[in-house]
Amino acid sequence: MLTSLFNRVRRNHALEHATINVLTQHYPHAQVMGLSDFGGFTLHTSLRAEKVVPVIDQALARLQAGEYNLRIHPNCGTNLVVTAIMTSLATVLGMGATTDPRKRLERFPQAVLLNVIALLFARPVAAWVQANISTDADVSQMHIATVTTGKHRHGYRIRVYTV
Repeated sequence: MLTSLFNRVRRNHALEHATINVLTQHYPHAQVMGLSDFGGFTLHTSLRAEKVVPVIDQALARLQAGEYNLRIHPNCGTNLVVTAIMTSLATVLGMGATTDPRKRLERFPQAVLLNVIALLFARPVAAWVQANISTDADVSQMHIATVTTGKHRHGYRIRVYTV
């Protein structure tokens, strides 16, 4: 059951990203942020619902037609997590286990170099993680059940329920 819920979140995450990617193709200056869960996803956006809702259907159709690249988004929170993990590990490796302040100062350049390397590799690693772990583009059986909309702070909240 836990695997089933995780896979639902992954597929909803893929549709969320696809929707945001298609929205930004149509409306490049729009503000859009999304959050997925096992029931669907929520968008917080500067766009009115009448512009967003048709794009949700279009994004789903494009994913179902094989445009799997739409499941990757460069501003996904996964990128932040992967980057944080990689740079944290680089720092630990660079500094070693010493608590001696002089040795830490000596190892500081090594830690900086390892962090630079981690940052260089973080984006492609994060894209791989999105493609293989945090999203699932197999949305062939997915349907939009319902969409609810409403005003939220300075924009709009659009909740998408999937089955």
